[in-house]
Amino acid sequence: MRLPPLILTIGLSKCQPTIFSCTGVSPSDMDHTAVVKILLKYGARPESKDVTGKTVCHYGSGNFATDDTLTMVDYCLEAAKTSSYFGSKVVLRNLSNQKYNNVSARLGGYLAESGRRQIILSDGKELAIKPQNIFDQQTDDCILHKPINLVDIPDRMGEVCIAEVAMGAREDVAKFLCEKHNASIDIEFMGGTTVRNMVNKGSFMASPVQMIIRKHGEKQSIREHSRCINCKKVVKKNLVCSRCKNISYCSSTCQREHWKEHKKMCQRAERNEIKLNRPTFQVPSDYTRHMVSVTGRTADGDYKRPDGVAVDEIFWMKVQADINSSSLLLYDKTRTCTFTMLPEDVGFNELLEKVRAEKGAMGQKCHVEALFDKEGDCRVYPSTATLRKW
Repeated sequence: MRLPPLILTIGLSKCQPTIFSCTGVSPSDMDHTAVVKILLKYGARPESKDVTGKTVCHYGSGNFATDDTLTMVDYCLEAAKTSSYFGSKVVLRNLSNQKYNNVSARLGGYLAESGRRQIILSDGKELAIKPQNIFDQQTDDCILHKPINLVDIPDRMGEVCIAEVAMGAREDVAKFLCEKHNASIDIEFMGGTTVRNMVNKGSFMASPVQMIIRKHGEKQSIREHSRCINCKKVVKKNLVCSRCKNISYCSSTCQREHWKEHKKMCQRAERNEIKLNRPTFQVPSDYTRHMVSVTGRTADGDYKRPDGVAVDEIFWMKVQADINSSSLLLYDKTRTCTFTMLPEDVGFNELLEKVRAEKGAMGQKCHVEALFDKEGDCRVYPSTATLRKW
């Protein structure tokens, strides 16, 4: 079976007892991590695949991963972001040492311990330079401008490495893929299945690994809601088109640049206000006792204006649906406003539709703007539905 050298090294690192029995080499004398460093330095391609389409990530960051394989995969993931430029002519810029600014050179291998790239000057001298200071001589783009995320490359069956992890018990590997390397859980395989769909099954019996992946999926969706439609940059506080309320920007500059394209589809948003009737069914205290606010206070809310919110003041309300669509739970950040809606209540279907449409929370929750008027009635605005942090 043909195996690229990086995959072979990572695979063999998990078979040290077998190697010892065949060769007599003691495991203490084996240093597969050092071999990976050398391979990357001399240009081994971390995105190479075996005959089934699997990458180093499938071999080293699955349910049988070790600390060593995760370290080696980590090196390969960083190297893969710029490996396509290996051997290309590049230009150095923005260096503190002015001597090498605007100098042309050739891109060498990846230096794993420092995270830098080897640069070979015309006189044969070698430098170690951060990737953000290296630019392609032909396109003038930084070599980091379109980094690939190796964990998201599927094999020939379409399966990514996190799909295997989702069905196992390796919390450390799940955190490695989700929290450190932002693995996508929306890549389809095996007839349209995604990891997001896999971990959503059995909502109340999810394993710790599945809970890690679910939480990661929510963060990914919140990040996408915060992404500028023009430059694709994720911002903490974005600007929303005042006319349609559906498009986000990072700055007024991006909004102006994008207007020529956006004006074709921009339509004035209808507030679509719904006045909610007072619930006939109140949330049992036993049901909300586990709900703790961000201030550490246990939920004891009711159908009322939240603490600290004025009459007619807009606030964010979270809407959660149960798996049977038989009720909705609505509450604010402080949980002092907490009530339940049933299918016969006004606005139930509109809010349920928005919840189910929010794939980031696997169709189980979303946030909408709301207010309490001077009569004490709650009004919600389904058109503002999104997934966000409090």
